[in-house]
Amino acid sequence: MKKYYTFILAIGIIVIALMSFNVSEDPILQNLKNSWKQYANTYPEEKVYLQTDKPFFKPGETIWFNTFLVNSNTNKPSTISDVVYVTLKDPKGNVYATHELFVQDGTSRGDFTLDTGAPGGIYTITAYTRWMQNFGEENFFKKKVQVQQVITPRLLLTLDFEKEAYGRGDEVIAELKTRDLQNRHTKDASIHATVKINGQEINDIRLVVGDEEKTKIKFTLPSNLQSSDGLLQVLVDYNGQQESISRSIPIVLNKISLSFYPEGGDAVVGTLSKIAFIARNEFKKGADVYGEIIDEQGLSIVDFHSFHMGMGAFTFTPKPGKRYFAHVLKPSGNENEKFELPSIKTNTFSLSIIKRKTGITCSINSPNETVAFVVGKTHNEIYHAEKISLTKGLNEHVINVDKFPAGIATFTLFNGEGLEEAERLVFLNSQKTLNVTIMTDKKDYMPSEKINLKVKTTDEHGKGVASKLSLSVVDDQLISFADDKQDNILSWLLLSSELKGEIQEPSFYFNREETKAEDALDLLLLTHGWRRYNWKDVLKNDRAILYVPENNSSISGTIKNGDKAGSQQEVVLMELGNRRRLAKVKTTTNGQFSFKNIDASTPVVLLTKKPQTIQVLSRGITVQQDMSPVVAANDDPLKMKEIRIAMKDDVAKPVIEDDAQEAGFDLKMDADVASLNEVVVVGYGMQNKKDLTGSIAYIEREEISPLPNLQNALQGRVAGVVVTPNGTPGQAANVRIRGFSSVSASAQPLYVIDNYPISSSINSNDNPLNMINPDDIESIFVLHSPEGSALYGSAGANGVIVITTKSRSAFSQMKKRKAIYNSITLEPRKFTTTRDFFVPITTTSPGERKNFNTTVYWNSAITTDVNGEANVSFNTNEAASAFRITAEGISGMGLIGRAEEVYTTQLPFSIDVKIPNYLSFEDTLRLPVMIKNITTKNIDGTINIEIPNELRSLHGKTTSFNISANQTKTIYFPIVTTSTKGQFPINITLASKDYHDNISHTIDVQPNGFPMMVSYSGKDLKRKLRFDIGDIEKGSLQGSINVYTDVLSDLFSGAEGILREPHGCFEQTSASTYPNILALQYMKESGQVKPDIERKAIKYIGDGYKRLTSFEVAGGGFEWFGSPPAHEGLTAYGLMEFHEMKKVFPDVDDDLILRTKKWLLDRRKGDGTFKQSEGKYDEFGDGVEVITNAYICFALSETGVNDIAAEYSRSLSECVKSKDLYRMALMANTAYNLGKKEDYQMLTDYYSNAVATGFDKMNVTRSVVRGYGESLKIETVALWSIALMKSIRSNMNLINSSARYLLEHREYGMFGSTQGTILSLKALTAYAQYTRTLRSDGDFIVTVNNSIDRKHYTSNTRERITMQDFSRNLRSGSNTVEIAFEKTKEPLPYALDVVWNSKTPASSTDCKVKLSTILSKKSLNRNETVRLMCELANITNEGLPMTVALVAIPAGLSAQPWQLKELQEKGLFDFYEVIGNKLAFYYRGLTPRAKIDINLDLKAEVPGTYESSASCAYLYYADEFKHWVKGTSVRIE
Repeated sequence: MKKYYTFILAIGIIVIALMSFNVSEDPILQNLKNSWKQYANTYPEEKVYLQTDKPFFKPGETIWFNTFLVNSNTNKPSTISDVVYVTLKDPKGNVYATHELFVQDGTSRGDFTLDTGAPGGIYTITAYTRWMQNFGEENFFKKKVQVQQVITPRLLLTLDFEKEAYGRGDEVIAELKTRDLQNRHTKDASIHATVKINGQEINDIRLVVGDEEKTKIKFTLPSNLQSSDGLLQVLVDYNGQQESISRSIPIVLNKISLSFYPEGGDAVVGTLSKIAFIARNEFKKGADVYGEIIDEQGLSIVDFHSFHMGMGAFTFTPKPGKRYFAHVLKPSGNENEKFELPSIKTNTFSLSIIKRKTGITCSINSPNETVAFVVGKTHNEIYHAEKISLTKGLNEHVINVDKFPAGIATFTLFNGEGLEEAERLVFLNSQKTLNVTIMTDKKDYMPSEKINLKVKTTDEHGKGVASKLSLSVVDDQLISFADDKQDNILSWLLLSSELKGEIQEPSFYFNREETKAEDALDLLLLTHGWRRYNWKDVLKNDRAILYVPENNSSISGTIKNGDKAGSQQEVVLMELGNRRRLAKVKTTTNGQFSFKNIDASTPVVLLTKKPQTIQVLSRGITVQQDMSPVVAANDDPLKMKEIRIAMKDDVAKPVIEDDAQEAGFDLKMDADVASLNEVVVVGYGMQNKKDLTGSIAYIEREEISPLPNLQNALQGRVAGVVVTPNGTPGQAANVRIRGFSSVSASAQPLYVIDNYPISSSINSNDNPLNMINPDDIESIFVLHSPEGSALYGSAGANGVIVITTKSRSAFSQMKKRKAIYNSITLEPRKFTTTRDFFVPITTTSPGERKNFNTTVYWNSAITTDVNGEANVSFNTNEAASAFRITAEGISGMGLIGRAEEVYTTQLPFSIDVKIPNYLSFEDTLRLPVMIKNITTKNIDGTINIEIPNELRSLHGKTTSFNISANQTKTIYFPIVTTSTKGQFPINITLASKDYHDNISHTIDVQPNGFPMMVSYSGKDLKRKLRFDIGDIEKGSLQGSINVYTDVLSDLFSGAEGILREPHGCFEQTSASTYPNILALQYMKESGQVKPDIERKAIKYIGDGYKRLTSFEVAGGGFEWFGSPPAHEGLTAYGLMEFHEMKKVFPDVDDDLILRTKKWLLDRRKGDGTFKQSEGKYDEFGDGVEVITNAYICFALSETGVNDIAAEYSRSLSECVKSKDLYRMALMANTAYNLGKKEDYQMLTDYYSNAVATGFDKMNVTRSVVRGYGESLKIETVALWSIALMKSIRSNMNLINSSARYLLEHREYGMFGSTQGTILSLKALTAYAQYTRTLRSDGDFIVTVNNSIDRKHYTSNTRERITMQDFSRNLRSGSNTVEIAFEKTKEPLPYALDVVWNSKTPASSTDCKVKLSTILSKKSLNRNETVRLMCELANITNEGLPMTVALVAIPAGLSAQPWQLKELQEKGLFDFYEVIGNKLAFYYRGLTPRAKIDINLDLKAEVPGTYESSASCAYLYYADEFKHWVKGTSVRIE
């Protein structure tokens, strides 16, 4: 026994010694750990991930999403911020919508609804917090979703290539996976694969699907291959169903680049070194390669080959004095490429790591015998740090990593002086994630049937853990079609958010079915650097912080005594919401306090005893002890005493930890609780609501409001409350709460109204029940237990009635008693309203199916219980298809997980149909109705189609059929469109003895050919017009005449024209906002009130303002998409717009206007000019410097800036010298604004003489937006009109003629370009005010080819007069239209517009671009691809600004979303949109004589004969000059 105690004592001594050793840890290692800890505490990081219901959407659908906001170090719900911003940007980069969402328990939900007319293209969703803005936009979460109206496939196909690069003579291997809509492998399906190079077929392959899940398709590329334009098209035929898929062959010719990354940082002479590499193609995408490492003499050292996405690694031992090169041998065609390896180091450290089951082994090469330090971190937490001894040469060191969480671990080697020498990233413990299991009650269902799901969440040991998940159920046709490989919750939170650079297909690395994923992940970490910090930043610890965290569950402030800081006092916080909670805290000695864990959705009241007052520094801003908030007035860091209102149901009262620490104390219920406790505010204390059972009664608002008075609300509804009517009429009843003995003069209860105690007066007329309208009551609490006296003293001895009003200000209307408390009420922040997902209730009759929503179910708030279980149920839609269930989420302990499951729906006997989204006039659709019989018997039946008169069936509307058991059959119905535009329903019904089915679709019919237009405007008593209308496509002729009885109707006609134009960036958004500003200005100044227009304009202005401000660049100024650097010309334009907007929309921020002015003034160079950014996107970005200088002077002077004498003088001199009337107009406005009357007179005199003989020969070269032709003249005349009307002494004849010129050049609501339209509207608005006259009654008469139409108006008529039917009298050929005003001497402005479609091109000779489109063949089979070759050319010797090519696609053919995305990534266009049946390709600029080839491989979807509408190209700001191309036609069999 004695030996035993001796042994125990020895062990104890050893333990104490070891503990002493830790205490005396090496100071360098301690410094590293402390530096890191201080850095991590000072700059804590958070991450946000966003899950959408699906990756692909159609216009009109809703994007449902859920965000997960977590601390970076634990992946638990963030304790830093509780507000997340989510932005949706359209294909042009314009902000479509922004949501501000409150985060609760780490998640927040939201949605974006796409307009039915939303253009297709690539939209970007971005999620971030204010705090994350400090660390750069690269830390934001971003997700791309595609929007396009598509025909989904009826077989589920995926096609991938084994390698990411092939060259001349290489064997290509592609893998095809095929499933049917019951999610079954399609064994024995026939495959027809076609290989095309440059659109020409070079190989034809026939295969049959076998037992393997994936079928390999092999072919060899030509040995003389000269083009990287390759396409593999695969057609699959299975059980009567046919579907196809195509993908670009990844061909790379002489466009390989190689980057090398020695493991640990350096390759060392004489040491076996591992070199990782990544090969990329010309588009910066991974490209698989094979080659050899050679030395300077060409001697081969070692072979290398990529393993995944162009990444690979090789090992060799470098020799001293040698240089090494990589020689690429494959893909063929890249043999001439050689790349030098990084220089080889000598006498330095190297670090290599090998993962083993027992941990990791570090191989460390040391240049000498020394000590070193190894630090290992994951998610900003240090999990390993030790001092090690190294011998010279190779050393091995084993590290146990069991305590590391799942994720990227960074192991850093420091030398004996604490300097970083080497670093290696390793992914550890992938098993430590959340295992999510989704179980359906069965695999196959009927359409509309109820689905019951069981969701299970467990840890790595299979133990159930409570978790929060979001779950989507989506038609797998769309998921398969989208083929999305972006981040999921695992890849983002554990990988992509931690690394630098783009990661291709990040979800691959967390796919447990991918056998190579683990090794590929290690290569990824070798080739991508650490994103979030480097040790230099850590040791310096001086990162600039511009944004403080937002935390709406916190409130900080100080107590003041007059102007002096308060002493230590108590502060009481009361929540006014339904949870009824209260907390109290003592401040620091200088009066500072902080509350946390407050309900952010409810108002709160803060109270302190008089004479102290409360000053709130922040609600929603986290104030840390080590960091002063931006809003703090003092210079010293705030040291707060904090209160946490915490949350455990079995804890009734706060536990106050009243220690003497300088930083204060926490008032908290429990350190590890996870949900707020629901309490009832009773006096100035709080109790659990459940503990007050029998002590309180609660009356809901709904029970109160229908009653005439409060006595009725209390009588009979609250046990123990007795209401006795008073004998005197008009006086309030007596209210008593049974069970109390009065210890006061009155037996009446104490009333507490909106937190103010009020005793009932002896005079019952003063009873509080008489003071409040029942409709104003939010809730009533009646406290009828002894706690009344305990909480309120003797005042509450007779019970307490606590009344909360809706406005919480009822007491302000009462006679106030002397208060002993000062209080302040804080309203909650208003966040974006979110919606619940709506599941349509099936109301259709049996056999009728209408609900084909692609998102069947979305739930953003599934919570599994402590056993990790949750049950979910919903009804599936009415489609017969496969549906994919996806669940993603986090556990309370920070485990991350996701899962997918598939179920199917089917009918024993059903129909399906593919219908194109659009048809053109006179197209012939062969409507394919597919009948599917999965029963075991043959079936006879009929199919009937119902179509409106605007569509015509060629072979009848009913047909009989016979179909064998387990077969699929397609019957075709030829349908021809007539010449009627519109949307028309098609109803298809299947009927047999035992089965019925019905589906409906709508099809949009549009004219084709070339849009033609005749437009005249003016203001004449009488005018005769003659014009020709030729080659009219039947049904396309439309026309209208509008007479504008006031400027408002005239103005909004122009605005409507603008709103039809594509817009997206800052300047384009302005184009639709400015006219509404002008309209509101005129209404207010003229006294005309049109509430409907005013409401509409205010809404548009508000929406526009919100979008415009999002384009402000950090540091000042504006840019088209909000990316630096800001642009001077665009900023000047925006300044004027915000200045005008402020006059009618007071929400415009004054500081925004001031800092914009300051930013422009700061751009002055000192020589009379302004600094100007170069070549940004469009016209402003390519402005001639002298024009932009003048424009900035004009903008500054228009907004009241006078301090620009030098800039004005220089611009004036330059414009006078140039004699350019556009620049002179800018300076005439500026001169008047600056009070330079002589200069103003000189300039206006020059204009008067220059246009004395007409406006056609004005000397103008270009505008600030590079306008030319008529648009430039309109801009110029509008600017001169504005300048002339500034002075009351101006030439009235000149003003009239200028205004007449503008009116006569309106075409279909527009005045040339958007810039011309805005300036013209501004000028005409001023003109209407300048020449305001009284109108008389009159008649407006239109004679069309001798047919007369007349309309009478009065002086009080304010609505626009429209003659829509006059076009019925127009005819092909010559037309005569006479316009006249009678019974008046003062004509009104009018505009005549006629539009039709013609098959004869009408291109403008002034158009500076040219477009051609050629379809490679006119006839093809369904599911084949056909190439549409498009060429856009700049036919001038000058660079061109923003250019648009609109390419029309025939119905029956569809552009493939994967290819559009790929072409944009390759830079064939800057961005694209899908607008109806047209593809819009946008270019920010074209170089001189540029030619761009866009090859579109269109898929033949639906059989028939089709012709597209016309295609065209034009400059965005000169869209009156278009080059047209005849529509293409195709026949699909």
